Amino acid sequence: MDDSQSIPTSRPPVLLGCFASLTLLFLLVVGAGACITFLESGANSGKVVLEPAGAYPPGTITRVVQSGFYLVNLRGEGLFALSDIDAVNRASDSRRCRVETIDPADPAYADARTRYVDRFTASALTAAIVLRENCNGAIFDGTGARLDQDGPNLDRLEVSVDDTGRVVVNTARRTCSEGALGDRVSVDCP
Repeated sequence: MDDSQSIPTSRPPVLLGCFASLTLLFLLVVGAGACITFLESGANSGKVVLEPAGAYPPGTITRVVQSGFYLVNLRGEGLFALSDIDAVNRASDSRRCRVETIDPADPAYADARTRYVDRFTASALTAAIVLRENCNGAIFDGTGARLDQDGPNLDRLEVSVDDTGRVVVNTARRTCSEGALGDRVSVDCP
């Protein structure tokens, strides 16, 4: 057999195979690390970890804009979270107006407290909290109860305190209701 008819025996360099294997291993380790970080962040569960419970004194409302809720602490009710989007806006495909607090210096605040005083829940009367959705004009007290007319209240989100004393809000678990606190009736969430 002459050299012109020999069968080629070349193969890819071993170094190329080792490099490809190391690259694949690196990508797997980085991917696994990213997955662990994502899972531990609470992003998969809807859990938002906030400051220790003592950072939210009674009579306060704190908006957590990036997560779409208010954390409220009322005497007689303790800590709870309210969605910052009401049922009408949640159901709308065209617009999503958020619920906002009315500043006590705003004349609309005094008007709402006077006009709807008989509809406020007892614990909401002790706090200077009134919420308003500006697109449709819905008014809510500090417990999330609808004041201006009968209809769905603001959704409540599950709240707990973890082992380190930090407040944890589960945005994936909502409770929906209608009526004032004393007459509040649970309804199916849309």
